[in-house]
Amino acid sequence: MPKGVVETPGVATGGTRLREQIRELEIGFADLKGRGDGVLALLELRDEVEDTVSQLEASGLDMRPERTRIETVDNIVSRKASQISHELLPFGGLAGVRRRESPPEQRWWWYVDLYHAEKQRKALIRALVTVGVIVIVVLAVNYVMDRYFGLDPVEKEARSHTSVGDQHLFQGEYDDAIVEYETAVTIAPNLGDAHVTLGVLYDLQGRAAESEKAFQAAREALGDDLTYYLVLGKAYEMVAEYDKGMAAIEKALEIDPESPEAHLYRGSIYEATEKYDKALEDYELASSLAQERQQDALYVMARTRMAMLLQRSPAFGASTAP
Repeated sequence: MPKGVVETPGVATGGTRLREQIRELEIGFADLKGRGDGVLALLELRDEVEDTVSQLEASGLDMRPERTRIETVDNIVSRKASQISHELLPFGGLAGVRRRESPPEQRWWWYVDLYHAEKQRKALIRALVTVGVIVIVVLAVNYVMDRYFGLDPVEKEARSHTSVGDQHLFQGEYDDAIVEYETAVTIAPNLGDAHVTLGVLYDLQGRAAESEKAFQAAREALGDDLTYYLVLGKAYEMVAEYDKGMAAIEKALEIDPESPEAHLYRGSIYEATEKYDKALEDYELASSLAQERQQDALYVMARTRMAMLLQRSPAFGASTAP
């Protein structure tokens, strides 16, 4: 209790009752099986607890211990969204209960099924984006293999190391990825994309001198600035350094404003940063430009990313749930 605040008997009684109610919530939500309409009573009790805590806080009482316990209850509610909905099926589920009770949106526990669905949607989106990245990588590898069919044994060996390095990169195992890329460029110093990735990973680790040296080697190996900035932008995106990735892609667009690769990669960064309208614009432009230039692999990649993005359901509003 804050200094100078006197707890009256009524407040003390209210505090005791509140702690009993919180305990009731803890026990109730911990075991929901077979509760049926008892779940509805728990939701109503959660309303009552919220009102009581707010009133006591307004009177000057320090309610942090109670808020901590309530937060624990709320985490349980959030995790058990599916079970809560199941127990309320005789009432039409949470949707039916909401129609009957008309709870305010601020009382998120009455909408926990929607928040749960939103979490599932976001998880699906992450999975689809991962699949999309894999599709792009596979298509890119096929393109490289078609272009450089008949690689000499030295370059084949180097590429085997970059492939392993790519796997480590996708899994966030950056130290292991560095080892593979370093091995690859030692075997074949002309692998510009491997030098770029090394430069990015060195940059992440604060190894500035090594990063700059790798970027310089990449420029020399790749031979032109457009390709260098495209590869650089994609590499930064793969490690979630979106600002640096965007800066590189913008430089590529300064060189060639109609580069389908640049628009595809910029769209990917926009998508990763939830700027979906801009992402769709870039994907559509990338597909048109690739079609004009008869770059079939890029056209397929751009259309695939567009389709994946368009299939997403509308996002719910900002959540206040735990």
